[in-house]
Amino acid sequence: HHLSVTLRPGGAAADAPAGPTDAAAAGAAKSGLAMTAEEQLALLGRIQRRFRRSGLRTQLVSQLDGGDIKLHITPLRGSRALALRHLTYSHKVDMTSLVLVCCARDMAPGADGGAGAAGVAKFACSDMEDVVAGVQGVLVVPPPAGAAAGEGFPVDLGLFSHDGRVQLLQIK
Repeated sequence: HHLSVTLRPGGAAADAPAGPTDAAAAGAAKSGLAMTAEEQLALLGRIQRRFRRSGLRTQLVSQLDGGDIKLHITPLRGSRALALRHLTYSHKVDMTSLVLVCCARDMAPGADGGAGAAGVAKFACSDMEDVVAGVQGVLVVPPPAGAAAGEGFPVDLGLFSHDGRVQLLQIK
């Protein structure tokens, strides 16, 4: 069981007149994206604390969707990573034979700066680190060339690429 909620931050700020000092903020509000990934993580923390005070143990996953924020609220013992494990167990499939395809919103090169080096990728969902950390293979698809850098939740792919499970798709 799962609850999905859509938040639309900055709706009132988009209608406010822009002054000379807040033109950049007004531009961000007009595009609909009023919260950064760090602000969303802080909001998730506050919501999760409120759930815990009410006696509810939940996992919150936030997803960037244009200017909106989608919250996926699942019980503590439920997540995309655990659902994947359950499906492989119930269908008797070895997790190491699976490959997940993940589309990144933005990519930064790895430590050596090479195009194939695993670097930091930004994803739309805040739980991508848990999904990438499993034993299955992961293919990360970078954003198209020339695409504007998107907001997202950063995941250091270098932490997971030591055994060759995490690969970056090379688009030429």
